[in-house]
Amino acid sequence: MATLDPHERAPRRLAMPPSESAVDALLQDQPRMLNLAQVGELLSSSTPTVRRLVDSGALPAVRLSRQWRVARDDLRAFLLTPSELEDVEDSETSSLD
Repeated sequence: MATLDPHERAPRRLAMPPSESAVDALLQDQPRMLNLAQVGELLSSSTPTVRRLVDSGALPAVRLSRQWRVARDDLRAFLLTPSELEDVEDSETSSLD
């Protein structure tokens, strides 16, 4: 059995996205445009993690003055889109060779 480097994350598949009704309930009282801290709070993530999602293009955002804002509808679409970690896709592709 191969051992993992303690500093290396094991590839894993993300959980299924939440249902539309759960996402709608989460976002119903939120403003139309959220700052990164608000998005982080909703996702139970840090602001730098949300910023990485924005920088990678996974989460659409616009810059207004000196702050990034995420549209509530874009956050909804992000939460409802199934996704996988790139590590999983790479390891599955290489195992098929």
